[in-house]
Amino acid sequence: MAVLGAAASFALAITQWSDDDPDRSYLGTDTRAAALFLGILVAVITVRARPCAEGCWDRRVPAHRARSAAVLTAAAAVALGMLWVTTLMGRPALHSWQLPLAGLAAALLIGTVAASGTSPVARVLASRPLVAIGAISYSLYLWHWPVRVFLRRLWPAWDGP
Repeated sequence: MAVLGAAASFALAITQWSDDDPDRSYLGTDTRAAALFLGILVAVITVRARPCAEGCWDRRVPAHRARSAAVLTAAAAVALGMLWVTTLMGRPALHSWQLPLAGLAAALLIGTVAASGTSPVARVLASRPLVAIGAISYSLYLWHWPVRVFLRRLWPAWDGP
């Protein structure tokens, strides 16, 4: 169901995009629900229900799977980084392939980190500075738009990060 929901949401984002109203595709709950569905999929796949001897949940991963997870984690991190620096807002490519690719890469990154937790990327993500940013990330997300609007009013030609 999560895969079908994500696919339907991505398809809606593609079909709802238009030059006249690009915001509909970007801001619609139905067109952005794919991220939630991918999160559900990651949660379902990564949760293991094998009790270990002490009554906890066994999260150990065999060595060969840990190596594969490390490679997948690094590939997902690189894909997200490339998308972050190359994506242009308001363009058809954003909705037709960039957001779906970003969603899949983020789901893969989160899933492999959650499943193994031992890859180099997992260790970087567990670093103190990134954990601190993660703790306030939703607040940063909420504040980025008013700050951007304010800065654009001060400097109309500004379009920086």
